[in-house]
Amino acid sequence: MRNTHLLIMLMISLIACNPMQKEVKQALELAEPNRAELEKVLDHYSKDATDKIKLKATQFLISNMPIHGNQLNKLTDRNGNELKFYPLNYSSWDATKNARDSISSVNIIKSKYIMDCREVKSDYLIKSIETAFKAWQQGRWTQQVSFNTFCEYILPYRASNEPLSDWQDLLVKKYKPILDSLPVDVKIIEACKAVNTQLANDIKYNHRWILGFGSQSVVDLSQSGSGMCDDLTAYGVSVMRVLGIPSTTDYTIWGKASRGHSWCVVFDENGKAWSFGPGEQQPGDHIKIFSEKGREYRQLAKVFRITYSIQPDALASIVPENYEIPKFFLQRNYLDVTPEYVNTHDISMEIGQVPDDQLFAYICVFNLGIWRPIHWGKIKNSRVVFTKMGLNVMYLVGYYANGIIHPITDPFFIDFDKNRQNATPTKKHIKELALTEYKSQEGHLKIISGVEYELSYWDTRGWQSYEKQTAENGKVVFHNVPSGHLYLFKGGSYRPFSVQNDSISWW
Repeated sequence: MRNTHLLIMLMISLIACNPMQKEVKQALELAEPNRAELEKVLDHYSKDATDKIKLKATQFLISNMPIHGNQLNKLTDRNGNELKFYPLNYSSWDATKNARDSISSVNIIKSKYIMDCREVKSDYLIKSIETAFKAWQQGRWTQQVSFNTFCEYILPYRASNEPLSDWQDLLVKKYKPILDSLPVDVKIIEACKAVNTQLANDIKYNHRWILGFGSQSVVDLSQSGSGMCDDLTAYGVSVMRVLGIPSTTDYTIWGKASRGHSWCVVFDENGKAWSFGPGEQQPGDHIKIFSEKGREYRQLAKVFRITYSIQPDALASIVPENYEIPKFFLQRNYLDVTPEYVNTHDISMEIGQVPDDQLFAYICVFNLGIWRPIHWGKIKNSRVVFTKMGLNVMYLVGYYANGIIHPITDPFFIDFDKNRQNATPTKKHIKELALTEYKSQEGHLKIISGVEYELSYWDTRGWQSYEKQTAENGKVVFHNVPSGHLYLFKGGSYRPFSVQNDSISWW
């Protein structure tokens, strides 16, 4: 015991003397009672001086572990007994939602964030490291996958923020036979396609999981066979990793629809990223879904890529301590990869007066009924630049204080010629604004006779209700509408639209 203690103390001392590994010491301090478990892993890989690469990989995992964890939501009755809610036990979305609402009204949802550094045990982490190294060093593409790529996209014990589970052996047993059946010299992308073909038989998207009380673990999904996009993506990434294929998650907040989307990427022998839908679109085909005619709501504003390591350029990595930023930017392990998917433009603009204590401005999209920030820029001399922004998406810029976005510009979009087009009010009026059966970004909708619809417009005060009218003969007509605004049509689709030359553009 004394020798083991001395070894750990020497190991920690060496870490502390190495500026690049001070994060390991910080992680150990943050781990509190679980520190001993993480020290066991460091001790395990410090004993063999000939295998320093595994120690380096272990230090990489532990040093970045403080930013990783899972939001655990538990449903209990009034006596504290845990209850289970399985969305697929109900026949439809409406039935599932009604059941969820009923259960939530009489029971308690307890939410707790579990930090990995305080939860992950030594045997779990050692097993995960050994599985990852076996997949890499004994795999097909050892020479083409660098150690850095391995650490970011094969080594991690989790894909995103899913609940942890013992998934490695399960996935190796299930999917390695597919890899073994392929030619020895198979390329990474072809191997990915073969495995993804099998995934199409194993997992499916089911939107009812949105009504659940949390995400599924990889093992959970292997049993349920369906889940949300995030569930499927975590599963797909995990499958690729146990086969020695570098993989991670890309995600977006929709700029012309509600909520967001996530999908998988793999990296080929040259380090190029290829997107694919787990169990759906293959590499090379998947990227086309963002430009399909008739599905303009998939127009991308921003795309981010999850890394395991902390990114020094992330907003949460550079803001002063205790500086308030939107929740979306608290994540520190992502890269902006928008240009890999769409043409982009750096939006440089002068902004109006903002409080002196505001260091950053935020560019937002309209999503789920509010303006949601998706990117930030540093304010300098009353100007700000938002880099790599997608085109043909309606934006609004504001600053963040007291938990909300305060708008400082009119809504605007960047057209495909990269010109800025503002939704700026004029003194003119639209004599009659008639809406009939139409197709918005979120589906084909009909104007139903006898139903009341409300028209609002955006100004510096926010959304202003203008007029309510009841539809007749499949048409609703609003009168003498102030021109030049961004409008919101409530009762049909909760999406904004603009009017130019008597033509309606849905955003």
